[in-house]
Amino acid sequence: MLFLDGEEAVQEWQGTDHTYGSRYYVEAARRSGTLHDIRAFILVDMIGDSNLVLKRDTNSTGVLVDAIWSAARRLGRREFVSEATAIEDDHLEFLAAGVPSVDLIDLEYPDQTSRFWHTQYDTLEHVSPASLQAVGDVLLAAIPALDKTDARSGR
Repeated sequence: MLFLDGEEAVQEWQGTDHTYGSRYYVEAARRSGTLHDIRAFILVDMIGDSNLVLKRDTNSTGVLVDAIWSAARRLGRREFVSEATAIEDDHLEFLAAGVPSVDLIDLEYPDQTSRFWHTQYDTLEHVSPASLQAVGDVLLAAIPALDKTDARSGR
């Protein structure tokens, strides 16, 4: 389990003004020779709102996305939708380093949830335990398939 900081842009999300923590971690793993030990990177980001909608990220490693969405389907988790989108997030640093990666992130805010994001009101009482449970249940159900998958080769 890895907790990253410094994802947000200082000025504007372009060039290298973002993903500071993941870039630092990947580079440190390269220097220490441990990067090859990372079998997969599963990024769980912004999954706490009450109207959870997780789309398939087209930048993520396909076999990881398939394994997770398959587990969600088996569990009847409608929060994991088939619609796809391209997401730029911390997983890109791992992908660029050759580490199979998947991003689970909710960027849909049809209700008032977005008014809390990145404000002083972005606090625990605005987090949905049911959404956190849904993602946790799906990831736990997907782990056996992920363990059998060679994500680096795509099989």
